[in-house]
Amino acid sequence: MDGPLVKKATCVLACVIGVIGCSAPSEPVEASIRGRVLLRGDVSDPVALAVDKDRECCGRVPLMSEELVVGPDDGLANVVIFVRSKDIPSPKQGNLEPFRISTDGCRYAPHVSLVQTDQTIVIEANACASINPNLSDTPMGMLIPPNSEGASICLSRAQSLPSRLTCNIHPWMKAWVVIRPNPYACLSAQSGDFEMRSVPPGVWELQFWHEAFGCLEEMTVAGEHKRLPKGRMTVEVRPNGIDLGAIELDYRKLKERKAEPGVGADSR
Repeated sequence: MDGPLVKKATCVLACVIGVIGCSAPSEPVEASIRGRVLLRGDVSDPVALAVDKDRECCGRVPLMSEELVVGPDDGLANVVIFVRSKDIPSPKQGNLEPFRISTDGCRYAPHVSLVQTDQTIVIEANACASINPNLSDTPMGMLIPPNSEGASICLSRAQSLPSRLTCNIHPWMKAWVVIRPNPYACLSAQSGDFEMRSVPPGVWELQFWHEAFGCLEEMTVAGEHKRLPKGRMTVEVRPNGIDLGAIELDYRKLKERKAEPGVGADSR
């Protein structure tokens, strides 16, 4: 079956599922990179954070560490996956919508943010405490008073790995900002599932990173054990995309490697 009728039906289906627009009947379906990250092993429960400042504001509810978020079926959240290849075609973005980071409850939300270069980042004010954010241990000169309009930054240079977001006043406030030159980046959900959408077909180099372990250099992908220097994997994305399947990580091995000198989330 082919012809105008089939092409029209394909376009209507694409509109319904929200994958692509319908500006032309012959427009190809954009590919995606999919998979699911699983953390195998005896993972300890999240620990409570020590709230020792502005307790009347920040200590209203217990704050738990978000460094390692594992779902009930071993899904690992907040694994960062992005395309490293510099020659990948990138769409013209125009003016991107500002990306907003909340500070309610004296915690940054989302815990891991995906932004592009030249996209405005708005750090919102807390309701009852001042916030003094730093990005990658660099003072930003932003004292954000309570109930103010917050503060905005715009970064023109991409970073090879996620940048740490902290607060000079509240040491437990930690998050990460992924600054990339294009939209080809994604995060795993608490189920471990991830999908990087609208990726052009081609051979591209991916990078895998998680804040608790840094670059993910050893994993089992669809039953095949792989060693990935600096967490980098080359994949071929076909017109219908690629499904990497289950990506299994060994918690014990990751902990052992993390203890080695020079290994960790901030390693470049």
